[in-house]
Amino acid sequence: PETDATPSMYSARTIRLAMLCFILLLCSTIIFVFYHHRSQQILLCQNRELRSKDNLFEAIAGNAPGVIYKCDTDSPYEMHYISSKIKKVCGYDPSIFLKKGKSMYYDLVHPDDRTSLKNAINGALSSNKPFEYEYRIICNDGKERWMYEKGAKLPEERTMVGFILDITDRKNEEE
Repeated sequence: PETDATPSMYSARTIRLAMLCFILLLCSTIIFVFYHHRSQQILLCQNRELRSKDNLFEAIAGNAPGVIYKCDTDSPYEMHYISSKIKKVCGYDPSIFLKKGKSMYYDLVHPDDRTSLKNAINGALSSNKPFEYEYRIICNDGKERWMYEKGAKLPEERTMVGFILDITDRKNEEE
């Protein structure tokens, strides 16, 4: 009788072990599906919040009186962002300044003002202070316009942010 009980004990143990493995696998799958679904919900929520913040920033930038930008602190000051107002100021589409990471805004600065602008920016940034400067640019139509720029280095980054205002009318009144 002992020999007959042993095979059935092994088969009962095997069935119990298989059932235990199945239950563990089922529980693991349920837990995985739950957390995967939850993480997808969190990502969707974060994406909605990010889009909302992007829309808010674009609305603010679009209503600001001047051009808002973010660029590298090193020459040639590669642009990461420039608001759409740049088209109204100089006649160039904002995408031109961002193509292939090349900044051509610095190239618009009047040749007589480039060195002093670069020195003012570099001097302020090296001492971690904001900078302000008035200079001329040459627009798409060949006309000169006066700009007032104020910017500052972002902490912990090699970028700066700032704004540029068209002060041509004020400069013409002064003359």
